Amino acid sequence: MRNKIIIIVVLIGIFLLLFVPIRIMDYSASSSGSSHLSSQYDSSVSYPADLNDNDIDWAYWSSVNSDLVGWIYIPDTHVDYPIVQAQESDPEFYLTHDIYKNWNYCGCPYLDAADAPNGLNSLNCVIFGHNLGWNQLMFGDFEYYPDPSFAENHRTIYIYTPSDTKVLTVAAASIIDGSSNTKRTAFSNPLDLNKWFVVQFNSANMSLDPTAPTTTNLFTFCTCSYGSNNERTITYACK
Repeated sequence: MRNKIIIIVVLIGIFLLLFVPIRIMDYSASSSGSSHLSSQYDSSVSYPADLNDNDIDWAYWSSVNSDLVGWIYIPDTHVDYPIVQAQESDPEFYLTHDIYKNWNYCGCPYLDAADAPNGLNSLNCVIFGHNLGWNQLMFGDFEYYPDPSFAENHRTIYIYTPSDTKVLTVAAASIIDGSSNTKRTAFSNPLDLNKWFVVQFNSANMSLDPTAPTTTNLFTFCTCSYGSNNERTITYACK
């Protein structure tokens, strides 16, 4: 009996290690099967930042999921994924569902439901993605942004949309208690946003500038951190 249990556990482990990563990597394939940016990345090549030059098949992915709002790509990392818009009716749906809306514990990177009115043009775009811990799929690489060396070498983040390309510059990163209430999406105007951001910047664990940069389109990336129980890594990037 014990041997049967061990065999079942091993088979489940093999399933999780093989099937789930393959399912996630399907995100990096267009409808014709061609690879997307991360799988093609070569540090010796200078990649264009112009959305018109990449091969994201917006018509196909929008037909897969109408919640699609963009695509995130960070050179020389594993981050190359669609971004979906969370809905007020079920704001945490994409914590446990993929781009195909199928159950998947890896989820899909998503924009906070409170940002839905203005989407990726919100004053503070809060984007969530899992850090699985046992590999660097999804937002696992974001855990390294509190390291100044990693942050400096991966400072540019591209957010592609059907209409434009947002070139973001990482400014700071923090490790916070997961139970702390630091998320904020409602601001009266850009001045209000920047006053709030100065406070976050000054208390960050890592910052790459002497003072907080001014922005009208802040991006706040949130993922799990494994330094201790219930931590989150927050990375701030400005357009």
